[in-house]
Amino acid sequence: MVSLQRWQRAQAGESESWAHEETWDASDIRAYFEGEFGIDISTFANEKILVVGSGTGVVHTLPIDCYAVGVDPLTNDFLDVIEDSDAHLITGVGERLPFAANTFNAVWTFNVIDHMRNPKGAIDEMYRVVQLGGELYLDANCFSLPSAVRRRMGCVDRLHPYHFAPSQVRSTVGRAGFDISHFEARETRIGDVSGPLKAKVKTAVAKYLFRFQQVTLIGRKPEK
Repeated sequence: MVSLQRWQRAQAGESESWAHEETWDASDIRAYFEGEFGIDISTFANEKILVVGSGTGVVHTLPIDCYAVGVDPLTNDFLDVIEDSDAHLITGVGERLPFAANTFNAVWTFNVIDHMRNPKGAIDEMYRVVQLGGELYLDANCFSLPSAVRRRMGCVDRLHPYHFAPSQVRSTVGRAGFDISHFEARETRIGDVSGPLKAKVKTAVAKYLFRFQQVTLIGRKPEK
């Protein structure tokens, strides 16, 4: 677990970084689930969905009818962007989810665990609140570098308290109790990066210098 001060500094930088972002539209959300997980978003129709680290992301304009809840420590910082959100929004952290056990059909957490103060504790909480037979959908930015190098990456990347290897993500989710049905670690193609040239340059540096990879994972909570 990183110190509270280290996490707070990262959160301040994160708030500034996302201040001018926009919520996703329905077509982006459909394409994301099909491309990253190979499923149709309609799979979640009429279900209870929890999004941990909701930010300005997928939960606000879901193209399906469902009961969606978003939890994020920076919810209040994004109110002008997410004021029309379709989800129930809570200001909070993944390490202390304010829900009873076995509440949600699915938990989503996208590009979040490396921003947390205690990722293992948060994954344990996600396991607690998802129903028996329910699923965790996770993606994370990772680096295929020796642990000694990754531990020092915070010196140049202050927004992220953690820099995981793909194997660390898989083992953390598995130790929480999830059965992993899908796991993929792949390199990002620079041509797929949207936004300004600066974003493409940063991704290229991360890919070629720090062996940047994107992990997608689906874990299922056993029914017994």
